[in-house]
Amino acid sequence: MDFFDRDGKVVIPVPSNPLQIEVSTDTAIDRPADNVAITQIVDSRELSENLLTINVSASADGLLPNLDRLLDLTDYALPVLDVEDEGGLQVKRLHNGAEGLFPKSERSWIVHLDPTPILRGVSERVDFEFPVALSPGTDTVYRRFEEMDPVDAAAKITLVEGEAVATVAQVDYRLWFAGAVGVFLLLAGLMVILARNQKSSSSEAPSLFSLPTEFTPFSVIALLHRIKSSQSVELTDEQRLSLQSDMQTLERQTFAREEDTSRTRDLEALARRWLGTAIHLQIQPRSGDSI
Repeated sequence: MDFFDRDGKVVIPVPSNPLQIEVSTDTAIDRPADNVAITQIVDSRELSENLLTINVSASADGLLPNLDRLLDLTDYALPVLDVEDEGGLQVKRLHNGAEGLFPKSERSWIVHLDPTPILRGVSERVDFEFPVALSPGTDTVYRRFEEMDPVDAAAKITLVEGEAVATVAQVDYRLWFAGAVGVFLLLAGLMVILARNQKSSSSEAPSLFSLPTEFTPFSVIALLHRIKSSQSVELTDEQRLSLQSDMQTLERQTFAREEDTSRTRDLEALARRWLGTAIHLQIQPRSGDSI
């Protein structure tokens, strides 16, 4: 406490009462705020560059909460890209009267919006609707910019109309994308049909023979026997004699005691050679043909 007496300035230290602060993880309770007034000014002067903002200013008797407690931005028609809090909560003065002692506070924000939903596919005009106040008793004023000056507006207005719409309208990429997907699916269907036709053509004369899973004298001899006896392979007399000779040689090398088994010819090469010949000479099998 500072005061003056006859001898000059006197300073008397007076201890203050301790301030109790509660620390809690729970969400803080909003301070009471009455007579809330909100002014919204939409700025569409850069709409052609896909920029749209709302300048929001609020005042109240008490302490103002955050913007999401004042305006319904969660269910708003336009996506909210960013919210700038300009300066935070400001207490302009303290009111002391019959209503009691309370602060008069003010806050302001800039809300950046994505205007794509109202620009997509428009041809005649671009309509805009302001966010709704969460509290029904909120005094709300709507304005818009005309050149440099804000003028009064309604809760729902037309931002652009007439020939100027062409400068801000956007192509409906969803329709374009749907059309592109349709064309892609059509082409994919045609490719599948062509692939099936080619597969059907290639499978008109299916191969009746295949290589054994394990190359042994028994499996290779069985393959050669099937090729020789098949009515679906048109072997020449020379080829049939050569095949018979290879079969006899392989049988002799495999089963004859006097033959050295170490001299057995390459079984896989023999099987592949005659399999290739059989596939090359194979004809379309008729009903009742045997292998």
